[in-house]
Amino acid sequence: MSDLVLFHYINFINCLPPADVGGAKRIYETVTNIDGYLGPLKTNYDETRAPEVFLETLKNIENNIRPDSIPLIHIDAHAHKHHGLHFSDGIFLSWDEVVEALAGINEKISNKLFLVFCACSAFFINSKLHPNSKAPFSFCVSPYSEITLAQLEDIIPNFYHALVGNNSISNAVAACAGMLHPISSDIFLKDIMVRMMMTTMGKEGRIRREYLLSEIIHQSQQPVDKKHARAHIKAKLKLSNSDVQSFSRTYLCGRAAPFTADDIIKEARQRTNFSSA
Repeated sequence: MSDLVLFHYINFINCLPPADVGGAKRIYETVTNIDGYLGPLKTNYDETRAPEVFLETLKNIENNIRPDSIPLIHIDAHAHKHHGLHFSDGIFLSWDEVVEALAGINEKISNKLFLVFCACSAFFINSKLHPNSKAPFSFCVSPYSEITLAQLEDIIPNFYHALVGNNSISNAVAACAGMLHPISSDIFLKDIMVRMMMTTMGKEGRIRREYLLSEIIHQSQQPVDKKHARAHIKAKLKLSNSDVQSFSRTYLCGRAAPFTADDIIKEARQRTNFSSA
């Protein structure tokens, strides 16, 4: 997603208990009064008190959203980094279930969902992402740890003034004052692929190749030409652009990755050299 973004639709989903609803609703009212945005921006506000209602709300968005639109979903909730969203009835909705519901929306719009996740430790949703599944968002900002409604009320108006008023993602992230942290599907996928590539390099790579060689020798009924086998293993572990695009077709919901195999290999080498220094 480029730095300039024009949204067609913003949906606020308030999952907070009645005692905390007011602060989140004030944030919504502040955003709807922002002037200066471009394009036919529509806003909606939902309050959900139970996991099944939250999931139903996301499903309704998925069913009604236009495939060519760029939506923003803003979620206010309590959460636990390991257990997921915490609702007022004391029930948790796991991060896995949240990811699955958001991925349905993001896939329908070809990886254009922007997510503002205002829940304690919501950044831990990223621990549930996998490159062989569909990305639940194109871009997300969320807190690493605990955050209060008072803190959100301080930063969110400036965040949305930059994002909706000036259409700038970088300025909006800067307005978060380090309280909300950004992650994009492109960056996540690249980082995962770099980490995968690092396992083929340096000492770890040598250990892995020797393990694969031992497996070939163990399973073979005939004597193994070790030199030929090592060359075969090395070729199989080499990353290609077709590998990159195969991952991107899945995780980025059909969009091409903005990086190449050479980019992955270069960064993996840099990280490997740094970690071994």
